[in-house]
Amino acid sequence: MTRLTGWRFWVLRDDWLYSPYAPARQPPHLETVTLWRGRSLRPVCPAVSRHVPPVGGCTCGVYFAMHLRDILATVERWRTSTGPNSIDTAQHVVGRVSFTPPVLFEHDTGGGAFTLEGRAAAATIERLWFDDRTIYSPRRNWERSRIQNILQARYRVPVSVGLPR
Repeated sequence: MTRLTGWRFWVLRDDWLYSPYAPARQPPHLETVTLWRGRSLRPVCPAVSRHVPPVGGCTCGVYFAMHLRDILATVERWRTSTGPNSIDTAQHVVGRVSFTPPVLFEHDTGGGAFTLEGRAAAATIERLWFDDRTIYSPRRNWERSRIQNILQARYRVPVSVGLPR
């Protein structure tokens, strides 16, 4: 089966990765966003139980951007202001992720977040980058190491401090 590589980001809450967006028609609370419990995720449709994501005309599937610049710009926007469908957080994690087909693409020419956004049937994290710009603790170095070690152990991938270039 062919796999496609792209980019996405998560919010870090209680040392777990959560999708930054709540499903459509759901309030943006921690309970309504997708928790990534491990390296791979095969989502279920939050709206129609018989859907096998992704389905055209629905919002189900694992979202990703093809271009790193789109993810980095989005992380910067979220870092400076919380989006309307977000869960409140101060820390972000960027990931290079491989996606399993089927994959649906949307090309945005109207000023959306991503120039080319995809939704896939499943995803596997390949590498993570932890954005440490929001750690203001006097024990900053210890906190960076702690988060890096937890993410490496939990998701079993290389984790770097800082953002990818």
